[in-house]
Amino acid sequence: MEAIKVHITPCEAVANVLHPLYHKYEQEIKAQPAYIEVDLRDGELRADWDAEVGTGVPADVWHGLRRRYGIINILTTDEINSLLTELAPIAQRIVDETEIQSDGLQDRPVLSDKAQAAEEALTEECDGAQTQSNGVVDADGWFGPQKDAHVYDVPGQVTAESTDEQLSALVEEAQLDGRIDGWTITGLDEYFAERRDYLRDELED
Repeated sequence: MEAIKVHITPCEAVANVLHPLYHKYEQEIKAQPAYIEVDLRDGELRADWDAEVGTGVPADVWHGLRRRYGIINILTTDEINSLLTELAPIAQRIVDETEIQSDGLQDRPVLSDKAQAAEEALTEECDGAQTQSNGVVDADGWFGPQKDAHVYDVPGQVTAESTDEQLSALVEEAQLDGRIDGWTITGLDEYFAERRDYLRDELED
């Protein structure tokens, strides 16, 4: 059987995105987890975020053919790719020292002692991965908390007449300011829209 060579699928840079593994569904309290994945069948090594809410996983992950190791979800693209490069030799040891066996219904991996030791080392590296960026902050944290729960602090650029297009431009400007300082700012659309609507309500009163 031909040896399987670990190969990295790099994290592609996305325009205007500092933390590509950070994703939070509107209805969820926490952002989705991120992970490093090693596919024992073809040697693919990559990073991704978990689109599933809860504990559900694909069948090949459940059966251990694709093995996932948690990482923080605020690594930058460069940090992700550097981590993948560092992990590749360890992932190769896992692949080399694992035998995939079939019971006639399902393929299952059997990790040797060396593979298990390598997996422990890889897990430790993933657990220790940190970011040099500042991370993620919501819009209220970026602009500062309100002084009064019923009175909005309104940025000077926002007026009752502000259009959706003008608010979108403010969102892009704030996102750029955040990225320059190493932050991903969340909730900007709602932040500006709420303050415009507040001003409109004030005019009606």
